[in-house]
Amino acid sequence: MAALRGAAAALAALLAPDLTGLGQGVNPVESRPNVLMIAVDDLRPMLGCYGDPVALTPNLDRLAARSVVFDRAYCQFAKCGPSRLSVLGGLRPESVGVFTHSERDMRRFRESHAAAPNLPRWFREHGYHAQSFGKIEHSGWELAGDWSAPPFTGRENEMLEIADEAALAGVPFAERAKIPTLIGPRDDCPATQAPEVPDEALFDGRMTTRAVGTLGELAGGDKPFLLAVGYHRPHLPLVAPKAYYDRYRPDSSWLPENRDPPADAPIFAWFSSDTYAGFAKRVGLKMPDPPRSAAEGAAWNGFELRSYRGVPCSGEIEDALQLRIRRAYLACVSYADAQAGRLLGELDRLGLWESTIVVLWADHGWHLGEQSAWTK
Repeated sequence: MAALRGAAAALAALLAPDLTGLGQGVNPVESRPNVLMIAVDDLRPMLGCYGDPVALTPNLDRLAARSVVFDRAYCQFAKCGPSRLSVLGGLRPESVGVFTHSERDMRRFRESHAAAPNLPRWFREHGYHAQSFGKIEHSGWELAGDWSAPPFTGRENEMLEIADEAALAGVPFAERAKIPTLIGPRDDCPATQAPEVPDEALFDGRMTTRAVGTLGELAGGDKPFLLAVGYHRPHLPLVAPKAYYDRYRPDSSWLPENRDPPADAPIFAWFSSDTYAGFAKRVGLKMPDPPRSAAEGAAWNGFELRSYRGVPCSGEIEDALQLRIRRAYLACVSYADAQAGRLLGELDRLGLWESTIVVLWADHGWHLGEQSAWTK
């Protein structure tokens, strides 16, 4: 399935009665299903259940087999914050007035929508326990009072997590999960990394362990629950345990067939590096704003990827590097699939399938070199 700029991979497992009646005075817990909502950052429909011949996603494929699968699902805005606000608030980005991740837009949102209804708040106000782990709102955009318990988001900028390879040297594999990972500036993070560590050495694995424990606690509670779990991977940097990289053997068939910008489309419609001009400036580069030609735009396109270490800041990305990036992306997808599988397995073990609605969604898709794009 082609990765369109606005495409979002979306599954919904409707395993219980719907939410009709939640706001109509229906009180018995038995009549109100639990909700497990899983969000995956930057996930394109590169999944086995969407017909991808390479992606190894057995857990999400099993979920899809017992689910309603949406083949034409599109996000409102191909950027994390605006897309997530739209999903959680039920408003178009134009209505919210947020199109960037700037401090200005964050302040504007907090001032104008502090009391506006949103998904977690609505559930909480209707008798649910609402709790979140990982990236549900864009980092730092959580509103006080949305959730029944403080969100577990990890360290600031956790998505810029890389493994400390030097600290891992000589440490037995079983002990490597105890080695802290590093959070650094984007332009000091390698674009890809395959540390030989267990799943819990990285944030998504640790976060899943917490979420699984909370799922067990909520199963014995006296309220229905909304449990939201948001995975950082496959967002850049593409970091996953080496075991997931080892599942893939890239070859030239993985390379995109069309690497040219869309013919006759205005540059504004496909050039997606302008918001990363600040990163370019930090490394001594001045990005064209806007590009003067399609060729110049293609040379600078995808600076979200180009702002990471190991990727040229402009110009062509050679085939060998493209294959390494694709392999890393797939490894991260398989890593996220494995963590989601732990959640779904626990839901099954607790006997909650028949009383729980499961929803899997992504904030937007991701390009892997198609039409010169390496971005959302």
